[in-house]
Amino acid sequence: MFAAMYAKRRDKIAAEASGAGARFFAYEESGGTSAGALVTHALRAKLPFVDKAVDGVQVFGFETQGVRHLYVQPWSGVETLPGEHHAWLHGSLRSPLAYARGLVPGYRWVAGGDEALTSWLATQGGVHACASACATKWRSGQGTRIDCTVQLRSLGDGRSHLVQHAGHHGGLLGEEVGVRTFLELGRAFAAVLPRAAEPAATFLHPVAYTEVFHRCLLGADAPPPAAAARDHSATLLAVGQPYVSETFFVASPGRSSLPSEIEQNVRALVLPAHERGAPLVAVLDLTALGSGKDAVAITPTYLYMRSMGETLGFALDDVASVEPPKGLLVKTVRVTLRSGRALKVQAGSDAQALFSVLAAVAST
Repeated sequence: MFAAMYAKRRDKIAAEASGAGARFFAYEESGGTSAGALVTHALRAKLPFVDKAVDGVQVFGFETQGVRHLYVQPWSGVETLPGEHHAWLHGSLRSPLAYARGLVPGYRWVAGGDEALTSWLATQGGVHACASACATKWRSGQGTRIDCTVQLRSLGDGRSHLVQHAGHHGGLLGEEVGVRTFLELGRAFAAVLPRAAEPAATFLHPVAYTEVFHRCLLGADAPPPAAAARDHSATLLAVGQPYVSETFFVASPGRSSLPSEIEQNVRALVLPAHERGAPLVAVLDLTALGSGKDAVAITPTYLYMRSMGETLGFALDDVASVEPPKGLLVKTVRVTLRSGRALKVQAGSDAQALFSVLAAVAST
């Protein structure tokens, strides 16, 4: 039964790809003779946005006019789940992008707090129109709401990694996974990306199949190793201790540990998937009820923030300067990175604490 369903799905996607001018250069599926390393990487990935076990995958490698791109179709039993399109593009931006659902209805661009970049995106009508075409619900079963539909990040070598989550389109023309839509999105970005080599960045929202992307499209089993980051724990602990409060927590022997509920929520909601097990040196709780669902989390090497649906993150090694807190009702700390990217980090009543520890990091 599964073989027949996989074959039907493969033929349907193949027909859609052919109609968009794409052809297969690679194909693997679980449970069949074609299963290989791509399937192995895909099956062990955690699928974002969906709380269902993945027990089968189909991996499609496409080539369109010399450009290679990837689509991974996960399965849970007999049900198809939201997949991911991947491609790399020439050029890169200084901050990662996400076209994500906001607190008000609809999707909008976020760039990890990079306000200048989001303002620039507002002038790029072609990119915005293509991203809007991707913002649809996955129409399998009862439907799955996808909170983020498009992401872009720098690979650090003058190229960018483009991801379209789900990409499912129904309607009069029948069910499609959005091959043509993804190609149009890639062309729109390729036309405006600066040909610059920006530092490698992490995605703002979880992405399942980065390992499959690296192996299938970049010819590597994993992302290139990053330069070893300095451990800033000693500086953070020494400067942060005097500011410990009911909402600003600093790891230290002899003091009460981070409340379990806050730690659980910070690891699940604030830290990205690859950092879930990282040591937490300091946590600034931004919630009114002390849940930690919105917070600033600082590890020995990185800072992450989640506030009112906004997310950002940067390496502590990249901090060039920090400005004193500003704002009356909502206090923020402005951080400028070595790349020139400027970010506003929400700080609440602990703005002076956050400013002090980040200023100390910048001076080391």
